[in-house]
Amino acid sequence: MTNILEKEFKKGNSYISIYTRNSVDGPSDYYRVIQYTSQLNRKFVIHDALSRKLFQLNLNLKASLLKKLVQVWLYVVICIRRTGSIVYDLIYKPEIIIVQREIFPRWIPCIFSVLEELLFRGKKIIWDFDDEISAAGEISKREKQILEINSSNIIVTSGYLKKTISYNQRYKVDLLPTTDHIMDDVPFDLINQKRLRQYKSVVRIVWVGTSSNLYNINRVIDYIDQAAKVIFDKQRKQLILTVVSNIPYKKDTKYLKICNREWSRENAADAMLEAHIGIMPLVSNRITLGKGGFKLIQYLSAGLPIIGSDVGYNRKIINSKNGFILSDDMTAWVKAIVQLSSDEKRWLEYSKDSLEAYNRDFNYEQNLLYWKNLLRLK
Repeated sequence: MTNILEKEFKKGNSYISIYTRNSVDGPSDYYRVIQYTSQLNRKFVIHDALSRKLFQLNLNLKASLLKKLVQVWLYVVICIRRTGSIVYDLIYKPEIIIVQREIFPRWIPCIFSVLEELLFRGKKIIWDFDDEISAAGEISKREKQILEINSSNIIVTSGYLKKTISYNQRYKVDLLPTTDHIMDDVPFDLINQKRLRQYKSVVRIVWVGTSSNLYNINRVIDYIDQAAKVIFDKQRKQLILTVVSNIPYKKDTKYLKICNREWSRENAADAMLEAHIGIMPLVSNRITLGKGGFKLIQYLSAGLPIIGSDVGYNRKIINSKNGFILSDDMTAWVKAIVQLSSDEKRWLEYSKDSLEAYNRDFNYEQNLLYWKNLLRLK
């Protein structure tokens, strides 16, 4: 791909560079930027910090001394790959540069900050991030400052993340939710008919996310297990929690059945279409306050009633018609799950309202139009 593009660029054709962690398996990279490129009539060069294999290696390693050592090695790999990408763009001169999250994670050596300044000079820079990357230690203060000053547009999901930008640079910030269009052509009348047939004996809850967020399930797993007991005792129904992640979720439960599926976009979509309820529990801290509620938006797109913690952007997504926003209170979680698992008519109303909320507030076409306008496309 690169060789073909090089020949075209030498003929004077312009292009757009995108700096990602990994454009295939990085959720933010794909859903925030990459999924739109096929419908934007421009040439793109995608610069991945890591190959898919190395990205998955880092993602799947559990916290340990080994992981720290591997991350040191991966940082060296990233520096080498990023140097090649920057030199490439210095030679062929992209018209626009899109930076997803950061170019150099955690720390930027002085020589690379100079290279970034050279790369950005005279270019339209678009910086996009959907998490509290400063609090998470994903970006250095120096690179954050470089991106704030040089970016013409900064795209985030929420007002909370906007406030992480220096006050005198906030005029550049646009708010854009993260969305997904994999469900856009799904025949939901047929899907809900199948869901309701299963609903008579089995109710499925789904959670989708990376392994770094699995700890949030621990916050409410005992509550879900208790709800499973109530549902079985009163309705003779089985409650199943499906976890779609890169690492299996393991927890002993008395009444709740836990099923694990390896994460992929297709597996996540299948699990949501089989489910009756989508959940997004969160521990409240600086990092979770910056989250953009993407899980909940995916659940809405799948026509799922939703339950989430009363934290951050969750409050903008969940309302009284499509689900429940809850504190870490066992009684409230058990009650919400039991209500959605026991009343077929109410479940169906919530499902329809979830789809309406997605189409009204978070649909793919709105985001695609934003990108077309930002890149000055017709």
